[in-house]
Amino acid sequence: MLEKRVCQLSAKQWQDELNNAQRVSARTLMGLGYDLEFVRGVDHNSLAVFTLGESIVTIDAEGDTNTTPNISIR
Repeated sequence: MLEKRVCQLSAKQWQDELNNAQRVSARTLMGLGYDLEFVRGVDHNSLAVFTLGESIVTIDAEGDTNTTPNISIR
């Protein structure tokens, strides 16, 4: 897995890092206008981070969304 700080990935490359459960939830968020910023971790411990304006939403490895994550983006 690549980290955003090491290299800039395209949106498609970040989407390829999602597992199937995350992809299902991601489609809903992207349909609402959210952008996938990056994926942290690997495989069963990955966390996908989405933004829409100042709003941040995460999707865990099980595909569960968190609309109030304790995360800050630099």
